Amino acid sequence: MIRMILLTIAMAACAASAQSQILTGRWEGSFRMGTATDIPISIEFILNADSTYSIYTYTTFNTPGIPSREYIVEADYDLAGNDSIYITEKAVVSGDGFTNPCFQYMRLRFRMTKKIMLLEGEWEAIGRNCFGDGIIRLSKKRNNPVQK
Repeated sequence: MIRMILLTIAMAACAASAQSQILTGRWEGSFRMGTATDIPISIEFILNADSTYSIYTYTTFNTPGIPSREYIVEADYDLAGNDSIYITEKAVVSGDGFTNPCFQYMRLRFRMTKKIMLLEGEWEAIGRNCFGDGIIRLSKKRNNPVQK
């Protein structure tokens, strides 16, 4: 019985470690609202010593007539099973000009191909006087690509 309990604990630790390896790093992609142009975004997952993550989103806005601006936003997260993560932006870390920032709540699923890992899903705006929703897609290269 004790062996079975230890085996279960070891398997859970391996699964958590594998998920940590998958998420850790910088994911690049874009989000879209309706038929609007894709807006570039990247999400960085930093694995902490306690196996939690520090998450930051990086978004560059290119508005005609205004110099492009990058905003860095700190985010919280909830893991939802083995293949999903919910991310909630919460505070602007860097970037000027937003007196009433709109943040995103993202519902993302993991998917792997032979060479890349994908985070895909939906986002919605959160915050006072913030509206909008749409799709979001990010990717990063696999640490160990599958060989043909």
